Amino acid sequence: MMIIYCIPFIGALIGWIIQSLMLRYIIRTILPQQQPIIAAKAGEMVAGMFSIDDLLAQINDPEKIKAIMPFIDEKMDHLLKTKLHEAFPFISMFVGDGTIGKLKGMFMTEIEQMLPQLLEQYTGKLKDDLDLKAIVTDKINALDMHQLTGQLQTAAAPQLNKIKLAGAAIGFITGLIQVIITLLMPCCAA
Repeated sequence: MMIIYCIPFIGALIGWIIQSLMLRYIIRTILPQQQPIIAAKAGEMVAGMFSIDDLLAQINDPEKIKAIMPFIDEKMDHLLKTKLHEAFPFISMFVGDGTIGKLKGMFMTEIEQMLPQLLEQYTGKLKDDLDLKAIVTDKINALDMHQLTGQLQTAAAPQLNKIKLAGAAIGFITGLIQVIITLLMPCCAA
């Protein structure tokens, strides 16, 4: 008769095991089989969240262009003062710092005017060629799903454990109901 009181605990153990096996099956079997579908849906989602026009507007932002001008200035300085003299040593006899400064100023002005147009052309072509949905879909399809499922199990461990505990709780409650029914049965029969 005492063994009947073990039924809720056996039910909890069975519930825990069933949930564990079910989660393992879903993560290790169903997710890899669904990789192309998951990849396509993720591609659609990312493409819907990010507008190519917004991205290109960020690239073409005058403030961002202005922010890279010091880098271009530094490279232009190195080109005119070092590289030019290395490539054409005789020029240093005829061209002084004043002339180099004027050349640099002229080049920098031209670059400042040309850079927005150049970026506009480049981003226009990029807009035509860039398929964000396809890129995301291809990247997800290229993932090693076994490695990804391992990472998913690690990252979602607390939530997965809650599901397993829910299975154990349901098993315990089911076992408890069975014990109550079993104990009430002799009373009902009389």
